[in-house]
Amino acid sequence: MKQLSLKKIISCALISFCLAFTSSSFFLLPIFQHWHDQQRIAQIVLSAVCAFVSIFITVSLPKLAKALVFAAFFLGGLSAAFAAHPVWALYEWATYLGLFFVAAIVCYSSVSSVKFNALVLAVLAFATVVNSLQFITVYLAAVFSGLHNFNAAMLYSGFSNPRFLNQFQALSLPVLGYLFFEYYRQHFPYAKALAGVIFISLLTQWVIAFTLGGRGLWLALTVSNLMLIGFFPRYWRLLVVQLIAGLLAWLLYYLMFTVIPDYLGVTPNMWDNLRSGLSSREIIWQLAWDMFKAHPWLGAGPMHFSASINAIAAHPHQIILQWLAEWGLLATAAAISLAGWGMLSGLKYIRQAKSTALDAVLWMSILNALVLAQVDGVFVMPYTVTWLAILIGLAWARWPSHSDTENRSTKIIFKLAAVIAFAVFLHILFVAVPNYFQMNSNTTEQQNDFAPRFWAQGFIPHASLK
Repeated sequence: MKQLSLKKIISCALISFCLAFTSSSFFLLPIFQHWHDQQRIAQIVLSAVCAFVSIFITVSLPKLAKALVFAAFFLGGLSAAFAAHPVWALYEWATYLGLFFVAAIVCYSSVSSVKFNALVLAVLAFATVVNSLQFITVYLAAVFSGLHNFNAAMLYSGFSNPRFLNQFQALSLPVLGYLFFEYYRQHFPYAKALAGVIFISLLTQWVIAFTLGGRGLWLALTVSNLMLIGFFPRYWRLLVVQLIAGLLAWLLYYLMFTVIPDYLGVTPNMWDNLRSGLSSREIIWQLAWDMFKAHPWLGAGPMHFSASINAIAAHPHQIILQWLAEWGLLATAAAISLAGWGMLSGLKYIRQAKSTALDAVLWMSILNALVLAQVDGVFVMPYTVTWLAILIGLAWARWPSHSDTENRSTKIIFKLAAVIAFAVFLHILFVAVPNYFQMNSNTTEQQNDFAPRFWAQGFIPHASLK
């Protein structure tokens, strides 16, 4: 009974903090220059809460997964200790560790709790509904205000860069399709109305995706839906609803950004969905590869790609190259092995008769993020990667794989890591964040810079926080 009460308290608190974190994409507070920085602080707060809770509970993992998690973070800690900017390296190391604890606490709260799962997905759906309403409102304002400014960069809200919204869509589109089916077949009051709202949000998100022209998103959705047909075709309805929404959205997109602008006599400023080229990624990929060759075993240090200023980006836009350059070969091998083990475990579970459509959707959303991370900074952007950790936590609870009995040494390591992460987050919130506000208020030049990594002014020498 005591354990049940504790779990209820943790679950309620976690939902509240997840909702607060989600709201960081709804409105930009005046003290922030960029959505990125506001969402980073919201991520740190949620991670700090989960790290603190992790001091008092333990989540089981199979032996292999425990070994890989320990190896990745131990080697990452060594890399941070020997880095040129160890404090910055520690920030990034603790951020990833905090995401692990976010997934762990979501897993702890989700086990045998259908209501918790439903609430988490409802929070995600709420975020997409608000984002869709903002898009519709801005579009209508462009039509009826007389300005007729059909600029894709001005029509969306909540993210500092259209690619960041694409990243969130990679996670949310499969979930929205699943929720539409779930609400539609329920019989509680207003279930059908909720299903309608979800479908309108799904339709709108597809329109936004066409507007933003994210090629990485198309690649991720193509791969995940082909995997659906190939490995668990009994969930074909998930693909059908996406196809219907996508086709209707394309017609709506054509109406909104071709027919109506032509009628008004203006030319919309859109991104081309079929454009070619790597957008200078080959340059930063080469820089990351050169950094890895210079520091093959432990890397240059977490976040340290941004310690060398270049004219393109503060991160390589490719997660494997990023980890090789910054964490080194051994930690990267552990991380890749952990991701591969998790996805294979999920695939084996989904192919069993006891799995549900939710399992398939979680697997597809996570796969979307992993595919998109090969050409984009999914694991750098706070909003995206935190939602990814939350979905991984739900999957962790649903895909049992012979969890090992926790021994005393494992519990001690788990709790010690939680204490360290919590201490680093307190330092960030009470030391680094006030310095960040002072930097933005005193340095006019930096306010206009946007090369996001940890903060919006992403390069370590440029971002003069200590």
